[in-house]
Amino acid sequence: VRAAHTDLERRCILAIRTANFTELCKNPLDALNYLQTKLSSCVDHQDKDEEKFFQKLASKVFSKVDDGDTRKVRQDLFNILVEIFPEHMVQPSGSLLDIVPLESNSTKKDAKMLFNFMF
Repeated sequence: VRAAHTDLERRCILAIRTANFTELCKNPLDALNYLQTKLSSCVDHQDKDEEKFFQKLASKVFSKVDDGDTRKVRQDLFNILVEIFPEHMVQPSGSLLDIVPLESNSTKKDAKMLFNFMF
C-alpha cells in the first residue's frame, strides 16, 4: 500500500524536524518551543503510535544522555529519508567494494580498510 503524496511529505517533514529537535535539545527552552510550535504541527495526533512517539520526544529534553551528536543525527536522518523514497530515486545500497572486482582477497581487505579509514 503506497502512502498518499501528502502523507509522504508529512513523514519527511516529521523526520527532518525530529532531527532538528534532537540537535536543539542542548538548549532545553529552544527545544521545547520547537517541539510545541514546529514539530507538533506535523504529527498525526490521531495515530496512536505517532502520538506516543511525540510524547516521548519531550523526555529527550530532560534526559542526560547526549544523543545530539550532529553527525550521527544527520546520518540517521539521511537513512530515514532514503527509506521513504522509492528504490529508483535513491543511491544504491551496499558498498562499491562489493561491486568492483578486485584482484585478490588481500587486496579486497586492504581496499575495505582504506575505504573505512577514509570515511
